[in-house]
Amino acid sequence: MSEESPIYGQGPARPAIYKRFGEGYERPTPAEVKAEVLRSGLTGAQCATLLGFRYSREVRKLTSGEKLISYSVWRRLCEYTGSVQPDTRANYVPEASEASQQRQPREKPQKGD
Repeated sequence: MSEESPIYGQGPARPAIYKRFGEGYERPTPAEVKAEVLRSGLTGAQCATLLGFRYSREVRKLTSGEKLISYSVWRRLCEYTGSVQPDTRANYVPEASEASQQRQPREKPQKGD
């Protein structure tokens, strides 16, 4: 079996857990969260710091299923482990529908209006 990281669903885990939000993403199960935490090689406290939690018990809640993991926390963990590649302005191209929905700048009101 290959030791390569699954990139956007190309690996042993369910592919949908590595997809981007709004592009077929499915929330990982507590077992999948635990596997990703173990894959990171971090202690509970280190993982909590990485994910922006104050206490390691928050990580335990995610791996036990007591608390559901948010997409942003999951994404950060997967980027750290190398399961997904970070989206940057250099490599992320929004889909056509997403690009058309980008906000247009507002016109500044003229003085005296």
